[in-house]
Amino acid sequence: MAAGGGGAWKVAYADFVTAMMALFLVLWILSQDEKIKGDVQQYFRTRYKSVTKQSVGIIPIE
Repeated sequence: MAAGGGGAWKVAYADFVTAMMALFLVLWILSQDEKIKGDVQQYFRTRYKSVTKQSVGIIPIE
């Protein structure tokens, strides 16, 4: 083992854990019934749409 330590494994482990969490989240959502799948789909479909015609950001709509 190197005397200076070495923390590269922590980054690789964090990437692996994040990927596993995402995988199990997708598998869990896919195992739900059709109503819940539809609700999740609708949430992501309308999440970033503006309800008003005004700008929701810092750049005004002309």
